[in-house]
Amino acid sequence: MLISFIEEELRLRGVKSVKVLTGQDNEVAINTYERSNYIKEDEQLLQKRL
Repeated sequence: MLISFIEEELRLRGVKSVKVLTGQDNEVAINTYERSNYIKEDEQLLQKRL
């Protein structure tokens, strides 16, 4: 799976944790990440267009 490959590459480069950003209504993506043991956290993304 692509997620596992990317995670292994990151581990080899010394990365200790990963965060992914997806739309809160994107259930397919959320379910995919949860099946790969990602944990849903309550975070807010703030953005401003200039």
